[in-house]
Amino acid sequence: MKSVKVKSLTLDSFYKFGSYAKVLNPDTPHLGTEEDPVCFYRDIMQIEAGGQVSISAGVALPGEKKVKIMEYHTHTGEAFMMLDGDVVMAFAPASADEQIPLNELEAFYIPSGVMIWIRAGVWHYAQMPVEDKPVTSIVLLPERTYFNDCHKVEIPEEEHRILEL
Repeated sequence: MKSVKVKSLTLDSFYKFGSYAKVLNPDTPHLGTEEDPVCFYRDIMQIEAGGQVSISAGVALPGEKKVKIMEYHTHTGEAFMMLDGDVVMAFAPASADEQIPLNELEAFYIPSGVMIWIRAGVWHYAQMPVEDKPVTSIVLLPERTYFNDCHKVEIPEEEHRILEL
């Protein structure tokens, strides 16, 4: 079985799939000072989601770090942030058909508190917890995307990919 080496998340390495921002403990410009009761970290990330955005929650269960299924959304990007654990996740560039470009698959280590935005058309699927515990995420998508713009493809077993940490 083939494997994919998990990479560190950097803006340069992830750019072709989307963007990300450190939301917990941000290090971006903000309004307010140490004396103020609150600091406002403004405009940390912008996402294009094709309309009204709904907030959902997901729980990724621990298990084998294997890519067996991938999906994409034709008309919208998707954003998510892990709240209570680090994960790894695989991505492949958008394709012109339902064929996943597995030879271009890349995997990234995504720390808790980092907001990921995935471009429309980019192949992706579930987050895989690094530790042996469930990880909860916030998911931002236009309402009902999972019913009206979700193209899911099962990968033949001989083409599954193991993610190597």
